[in-house]
Amino acid sequence: MLIGYARVSTDDQNLALQISALNEIGCTKIYEDKISGTKTNRPGLQLALEVLRNGDTLVVWKLDRLGRTVKGLIDLINQLHQYACSVISGTLFQDTHKPLRLWFQAIWYIVNQKNGVSALGLQKALGLGSYHTAWEWLHKLRRAMVRPNRDKLNGIVQVNETLVGGVKPGKRGRGADGKTLVLVAAEETQEGIGRIRLASISDASSEILIPAIQQMIATGSTIRTDAWPSYNDLSKQEYIHLPVNNHDVKNADAIPFAHIVASLLKRWLLGTHQGAINPKNLAYYLDEFTFRFNRRTSTSRGKLFYRLIEQALAIDPVPAKSLNTICSG
Repeated sequence: MLIGYARVSTDDQNLALQISALNEIGCTKIYEDKISGTKTNRPGLQLALEVLRNGDTLVVWKLDRLGRTVKGLIDLINQLHQYACSVISGTLFQDTHKPLRLWFQAIWYIVNQKNGVSALGLQKALGLGSYHTAWEWLHKLRRAMVRPNRDKLNGIVQVNETLVGGVKPGKRGRGADGKTLVLVAAEETQEGIGRIRLASISDASSEILIPAIQQMIATGSTIRTDAWPSYNDLSKQEYIHLPVNNHDVKNADAIPFAHIVASLLKRWLLGTHQGAINPKNLAYYLDEFTFRFNRRTSTSRGKLFYRLIEQALAIDPVPAKSLNTICSG
């Protein structure tokens, strides 16, 4: 039986949207609360838990309707497992056939591996029977590493492109065959490199570069680039553009932070995944590298664990069929 639960934090907020979604799913009963998710005493949720029986499913619109703290949510999920009940939600965990506790173990393992995780390593760590399951979980969690509506880079930002794909014969540089072009953006701060953004792009034309940069960097920012002509239109898009001829990189690098990030990315791809990444899957790995790099100064694995769970709760479901099916990494 499907048991629905809807919650808003105050009397001024409306439950109609949640209740409509729960009715559409086919919930037999729906219990309601108008109370903060940080409160432990929620009468509607308590009634829903009391009517649950072995094999029932508790359905919520979003998993954060069950609680606003990760600890409280984990405690509640453990309680549901004691009832042999499952949880459906419009999050990354929707339609999973594995216990959510196992997902949390996977997240803990991932954030505790400083240099990244391969699907084979995750399979062995969790004792999963299928390599493909481990590969699929990793890609879903990499999607969660991109926070919805995250802030754009701002201030002074260095931008450049780099080629990913190993040594190939033929043309070198922009437009090389058999490689993938990645756009790199790195903030300048007084302490050094700030936040970064990475994106796979099809070519280095102005038509591709400018929209990609607009997705990464807030207008009004100062952007340093080399003298590649495709960047020239940045000054027409509410940016301050500082192009510099960068022929002598060894002695006078105008965009050193962008080059350092590109170098670290390639080293990470080679060291963690032995470079065995299909170009169709590259975007997932760029998300993971960005998540790790932007939190490189964190000394608390627990905070990273909480952050990744929170972001997994904030994104929409990631159906397996939406993932590229070529297993690599």
